[in-house]
Amino acid sequence: MTASPSHGNRQRPARKRGSKVAFDPRTLMERAIEVMRKSVAEARTDEKASPSVGVVLWMPDGTVETACRGELRDGDHAEYTLLERKNRHSRLEGAVLFATLEPCAPGARQHPKLGCAERIVLARIKQVWIGIEDPDPTVDRKGIKSLQDNGVAVHMFDRELQETIKVANKEFIAQALERAAAARLVKKPKRITLSPLEGRIANVNTNDLSTEALAQYREIAKIDEAVGSPDFNRRLVQQGLLKQDDGHWAPTGFGLLLFGARSRGRSCPKPACWARFISPKGMKSQGTSTVPRFLRRVWRCSGSGTSSPIRSTALPRDGERLRSLCLNSHVRAS
Repeated sequence: MTASPSHGNRQRPARKRGSKVAFDPRTLMERAIEVMRKSVAEARTDEKASPSVGVVLWMPDGTVETACRGELRDGDHAEYTLLERKNRHSRLEGAVLFATLEPCAPGARQHPKLGCAERIVLARIKQVWIGIEDPDPTVDRKGIKSLQDNGVAVHMFDRELQETIKVANKEFIAQALERAAAARLVKKPKRITLSPLEGRIANVNTNDLSTEALAQYREIAKIDEAVGSPDFNRRLVQQGLLKQDDGHWAPTGFGLLLFGARSRGRSCPKPACWARFISPKGMKSQGTSTVPRFLRRVWRCSGSGTSSPIRSTALPRDGERLRSLCLNSHVRAS
């Protein structure tokens, strides 16, 4: 703030206190995307694209603070600006963080810098919502894994908001995928597993999947390829629902949960979800249902063209991943 010309001096502006809002994940996701668009890209001699990142911190008293990449200093990560520059002297227990991009993992930054995932853990934040995974080989789900390993509950943004983030970071993502491909040529990276259901289930094959459920998925997702065709199966591989080993297709644990035709006994008992559903109009219901019934509700809403797809809460970690897979399942594979 500049003083009037007659005084001829400058006054330091008072720090603007964050606004107070009720906790609503969708609203806070959208706020993070708004902040993301304000990111300041630093000048680089290597032509490496900087990601656009926005973060929102919701406090238990309703206070909301935000930061974007490069907001105060060139190259500063949004999480660093928010946690260390704006809230260095604040206790953040009970706070919830929303970040449009997966926080960088331990070891992703040059010593002595800490990764953003480490800073979140040190700040004692126990709930984080993430827009999209970072495909850069130095991160690539390691940030999410680090948070989960330290007791942080991780949720993903709604599907159409993820697409908005990807569009805004198109150049960064393309370069990150190139770096990931180059890294695989030098050394096969260690696969980061966020859930045991990502792997295949023993003694299970595609004959154990429900043709009816797959056909329903194909119809809602508007997929041209026929159920069971190689192109259709490749889509399921890209979504983590099938594995291909030695020329044979086999469902992963998530694939069996989504499309399984029958219970597999002790190896895969009949699954059920306890969930609270919030419709785009704000209607709420809760209870226990089988996974197919649960998915029909999510597919029915997410395929209806609504601006705010149905959300489920109170799911365990694998259930949250299942919800994320489901809400992303009808995005056409590139």
